[in-house]
Amino acid sequence: FDLGLPDSVTVLGASGTKLAISRDGTKIVIAGQRGARAALYLRRMDEPVAQLVRGTEVERAARGTSPGFDPDGEWLFFRTADGLKKVPIGGGIPQTVADSGHTGSWGDLGKFVHIRGRALWLGTPEGRDARVLARPDSARRIFGLSWPHVLPGGEYALITMDRSPNQSLIVDSLRLGVISLS
Repeated sequence: FDLGLPDSVTVLGASGTKLAISRDGTKIVIAGQRGARAALYLRRMDEPVAQLVRGTEVERAARGTSPGFDPDGEWLFFRTADGLKKVPIGGGIPQTVADSGHTGSWGDLGKFVHIRGRALWLGTPEGRDARVLARPDSARRIFGLSWPHVLPGGEYALITMDRSPNQSLIVDSLRLGVISLS
């Protein structure tokens, strides 16, 4: 499958995920690089070449990675050195979703979960009401949480749990605003 990146743009060589697919499968976003600059490139599946998403350009070292879509496929979020940002798929001025953090997931019902300091946080896509849902707990051999994904419907999330030396996937409820990590 050809990603359809423009000439002289390559897939970003940095940590984090490099692409995301919209829920309806009609769009794909790729973290790309051209020289020392990184940015997101949106490819609609009915078009041969991905287009730069204005407002997502960062210095390559600034970690513009781990993109994702909102449930409707009309907004993108991505990681920068300043936290998690969002921008409309047509481009624009980035808006802060979380002032720090790594990977995230934008779910239904106005929920946005993300990882900050190996803990799982829940807030809104507007960057409001962020609170910790679950933290590492060495007494229970939970050394960190990562790669959250809010499932369709917005009430449950798939989360990777570091139980060193192994990792496990759990599905837990977001409804009560707490994660049981059972």
